[in-house]
Amino acid sequence: EPAFVKKLLSGSAAYCLENGMHPPPDLSEFDIVCHTGGPLVLNEVAKGLGADHSQLASSWAVMRAHGNLSGASNMAVLDHQNHSGHGRIWTVCLSMGPGACLE
Repeated sequence: EPAFVKKLLSGSAAYCLENGMHPPPDLSEFDIVCHTGGPLVLNEVAKGLGADHSQLASSWAVMRAHGNLSGASNMAVLDHQNHSGHGRIWTVCLSMGPGACLE
């Protein structure tokens, strides 16, 4: 859920500041590697995170080429991003399923 991702990232920034560490940058500086569940999933993730289309470019490319790859989708999107040469320094990876995972 996008709101959960925002909450985790803002919580990690606060934790870093409280413990004398550098916080992660603003979400606008991240690429978003997302489960390729379909256009609705990608549009809702972008909307929920306030992300622009370019941040999910690899997710869109893999979804268009292969559709929903289920559990393998994030690895396919990461592979696409690594070979595209257009990625940002920071990446947030998220999947959908019965639980939530943020790496």
